[in-house]
Amino acid sequence: MNKPKVSIICVTYNSADYLPVFLRSLEKLPTDEIEIIFIDNNSCDASVELIQKWGRAFLLVQNKRNRGWSAANNQGIAVAKGKLIFFANPDIWFESEGVQPIVQFLEERPEFAAAAPQLLNPDGSIQPSCRRLPTLTDLVCQLSGLAFLFPQSFFNRWKMPEFDHQSFREVEQPMASALLVRQEAFAKIGRLDERFFVFFGDVDFCRRLKAAGYRTAFIPEARFFHRRGGATRKMGAAFYFSSHFGFFRYLWKWLKPLPRFALLLLWPLVFLTAVGRAACGSIFHR
Repeated sequence: MNKPKVSIICVTYNSADYLPVFLRSLEKLPTDEIEIIFIDNNSCDASVELIQKWGRAFLLVQNKRNRGWSAANNQGIAVAKGKLIFFANPDIWFESEGVQPIVQFLEERPEFAAAAPQLLNPDGSIQPSCRRLPTLTDLVCQLSGLAFLFPQSFFNRWKMPEFDHQSFREVEQPMASALLVRQEAFAKIGRLDERFFVFFGDVDFCRRLKAAGYRTAFIPEARFFHRRGGATRKMGAAFYFSSHFGFFRYLWKWLKPLPRFALLLLWPLVFLTAVGRAACGSIFHR
């Protein structure tokens, strides 16, 4: 195989429910331009077996423990040969051109270092997938419920309620469920911060991209279906703690000393909110 144009990295963790559809999507991609790398985080279901039985060439790395999303993707980046790296969750799939529209965009627009497709819910409706880089104010709005009560207002600015996700736009932080990044960007700013186990590793990376002068684009012509939460909801209560603590860790990393003190005062509320959401999640998902 010649040097591939794109390296697709997929991190799996008990993903057997979603892998068959994802693997069928990958079969539509040209074998001479794409390499596929699976990093399994010690799944205890049939994830590894499904991958091993798949008929196409791939590289599989099996971890002996769950190393988390950031560390596992870094393992993939370390062995990837493509000029472009495509992060792909196992709960996505596509029915048409796949990665080609975003690959073509980055080839034609060298001023951009990353590009994300439009994400669709399984029923075909648009799934909001782009956000602004979050601030301490955004955390307060989320914890206080103001963002929930006034979803179309400033209180929810982090989630970009004004953006319909139907047109091209330069964005700060698209979901990394499906995200294409130039390999050279990792050489300049480093790989993913492994202190972010699951959540906010992509947010931190997008912030570092922007700080280095790189630009990120949203490409609506590229469409991927995404079963949102499919790759993470199996974490159970840990899902809520990981997401809330990831938000806290992200702000702690980037805030200056004085705002950090204010963030520290919010820590009990962050913890209690995670406990409350985990309890509600346990009740409603029985």
